[in-house]
Amino acid sequence: MRFLITLKMPQVVVQKMDTYKEKYFPAGFYKIESHITLRPPFDLALEREDLYEGLEDSIKLFKPMKLIVGGMDTFQNRVLFLKKKAPEELGELFRGIKDLVNFKFKRDSSLKKDRGGDEYNPHATISVASPKKIAKFQDELDGERFEMEFLVDGINLYVWHKDKWTFDRDITFGG
Repeated sequence: MRFLITLKMPQVVVQKMDTYKEKYFPAGFYKIESHITLRPPFDLALEREDLYEGLEDSIKLFKPMKLIVGGMDTFQNRVLFLKKKAPEELGELFRGIKDLVNFKFKRDSSLKKDRGGDEYNPHATISVASPKKIAKFQDELDGERFEMEFLVDGINLYVWHKDKWTFDRDITFGG
């Protein structure tokens, strides 16, 4: 089964990010609402309940953390994303979930679609396009001020179903 883990965000933040994503990445807009990816898609062959329990144990000691999202940047001139300023705890959360998925549940990394997710890089994708289009989008957004500060109090788990991500469960810090 294919999973994706994102940070749980206030709906007002999701809606603001959706305005950009709908304009600059309409194909992706309809596959999943705007989010900040914590753990890229991965495949596991196990019961969902086992993953839920593992994630709950993994994040139970975390407390809500302040996150600031603002400004745009690119990956390899093909992905436009919102930058974030995050506390150290977010890196600890990422590493704990990565270890849980990779070692305890033995993620199947032999699958071609598995993006690994071994590097710490939570992000909010706004567009995936050709370098030419990404440059055009950056020019359009130059000078636009997008900055939001909010509390992250948990994670969301999504499951790939047919041709889109389906929300499965949120898990709040502290169990």
